[in-house]
Amino acid sequence: MRSWAQREVRDAAKAFELRMQELTSLVGSYSAGEITAEKADELKERYHHRWGDALPGRSASEGATDEQLLAGIDQAANALNGPFVSPAESRARLLERHRRTAENSSRSRDRS
Repeated sequence: MRSWAQREVRDAAKAFELRMQELTSLVGSYSAGEITAEKADELKERYHHRWGDALPGRSASEGATDEQLLAGIDQAANALNGPFVSPAESRARLLERHRRTAENSSRSRDRS
């Protein structure tokens, strides 16, 4: 668990660093007149396509509580990935499928 947590922290920090570099570069280039409004719009859409919402489903600027932010994140994740299924529930479903498959195979052999 510790190594997973350390890797997750490193990855999250790196993602934040890359995200901020891209964001500040885009805004800086546009502010300095180095890119057109159209190019800035394209880069903004590419940024959003790559990174998505920082807090899917909500915005911290809305004054939402942590619980509301987490609920929004969960709702967005469920829309993308389907409802959360615990490892225990996944194992139980898999075992049930294997049991039914074995029963069906046994019935097929009995009919032959």
